[in-house]
Amino acid sequence: AADGPHSNAGGRARGVLREWGHVRRLLRPVQVPRVTGQIAPLTHREVEEYVRAHVELTILTYAHLVGPEFAAARRAELSEWADDVHRELDACAAAVASGVEPHRRHLVARNARGGIVGVGSAGEGVEGWETRHLGERWVPPATTFVLSHLYTVPGVHGTGLGQALLEALLPGGRSAYLWVFAENHRALRFYERNGFRADGLACDSGEGWGARPLLRLARPDAG
Repeated sequence: AADGPHSNAGGRARGVLREWGHVRRLLRPVQVPRVTGQIAPLTHREVEEYVRAHVELTILTYAHLVGPEFAAARRAELSEWADDVHRELDACAAAVASGVEPHRRHLVARNARGGIVGVGSAGEGVEGWETRHLGERWVPPATTFVLSHLYTVPGVHGTGLGQALLEALLPGGRSAYLWVFAENHRALRFYERNGFRADGLACDSGEGWGARPLLRLARPDAG
C-alpha cells in the first residue's frame, strides 16, 4: 500500500499544503518597524548638516515635478539658508527668554546612530515670500502660526516619525497653516488626516520652484 497511487496523491497533497503555507506566510502584512531615535531642538553646531539635509530632502521630494535646474538652484542656496537658520535660532532664543512666541523653531530628528532622518520648522508669522509672490491676491490666513517645512527621509515613511515631528512642532493640535504642492498627494493625505483643509488660496510656486500649483491648508484649534 505504501507504493500505491493513493500514497503518491497524499504526498502531492501534503506538498501543496506546505507550499500554500509558505505563500500565506509571505502574504502576511509586514509590520513596519518604529523609528528608534530622537527629536530635539536644533543647535547652532548642527545648522550646516541640518540645512544640507533640508535641501536634499526638498530636491528628492519634488524631483518628479521639476527640471534638473531645480536641484542646482537649491544647492546654490545652502549658504544663504544656513545664515537664515542661524539668525532664526538666535531670534528663537531671545523670544523664549522674553516669554514670547518665536518666529521660527527648528527641530531635527536623528536615528539611533545619529543620522538625520527628519527636519521641521514652525512658528509665529507668515512666510515672507507669500506677500511678495502673490501681491494683491494674498489674503491673511485664519491663523498666523505657520508650519514652515517638514520632511523625512523615504526610509522612515510609514513609521510614525512624520507624525511625531508634526506633533512636536504643533503640540496639542494647535491651529496652524501651511503651503503644499497640489501634486504632492502623500503630503496632502498626511495633512488632511491631521485636520488641515484647503482654505481657498492657491498659486503657482514660481519659476524657481518649477511653477507648480500650490495650495494653502489651515487647521483650526483642536478645541
